[in-house]
Amino acid sequence: HSAGQSYTLKFPTGNVTADRFLKVDSVSGSGATGVGQLSFGQVSSDFVLLSTQTLGSDAATVTFDGNFTSDYKIYKFFIHNLEPNTEGARLNMYYQQSSSNLADAHYHYVIGADLVYNAGNGAANLEVGSSASKIVVTSEMKKTGNYTNSVELTLFNPLGTDRYKACIWHNQNFGNALTDLHRNYVGAAIYDNSTAALSGIRFQMDSGDIDSGAIFKLYGLK
Repeated sequence: HSAGQSYTLKFPTGNVTADRFLKVDSVSGSGATGVGQLSFGQVSSDFVLLSTQTLGSDAATVTFDGNFTSDYKIYKFFIHNLEPNTEGARLNMYYQQSSSNLADAHYHYVIGADLVYNAGNGAANLEVGSSASKIVVTSEMKKTGNYTNSVELTLFNPLGTDRYKACIWHNQNFGNALTDLHRNYVGAAIYDNSTAALSGIRFQMDSGDIDSGAIFKLYGLK
């Protein structure tokens, strides 16, 4: 231990257990001469990686289906290295029931952005979809190997049957409409035609494919 300290740490009294860490369970005495009893602690399972999809080639869709369980009420999607195969395409999202897209006109979403362009000009932007057939997650994206687009999306209680399904997200976006167009988006959406449980989520571009190299991750949160 460090200079000036005379504390004691005692190893756990129980058997060695895999996938645990050492933690101070109790302390007797105090200060530089305290005695700490160690135990084997368990890493929290409240935030757990459930699925990762890394695109080795361009893909028309990325689907997470069958990952929702009663273990978690909240789900987080992280997307990075996102790029469209077609210039100006947007990332869209569909809820799924029984592995089929819900594509009727019952999505309501809003996305708002602060943006900069032309080396320092600033502005704000708001896009709204009412009675839409899909959720628009991003605005149009530049197709280039130098920039990237990223999304963090939260879906609430997809297996619940008493309320409509809602989600919120944050998107960092490079657009193609203006020179050096960089957006910071926040969005929210709800589907109000059914309170039935969802089986999954599907992502796809409104034109062309999702470029290879994109990484999609799904986490469960208790």
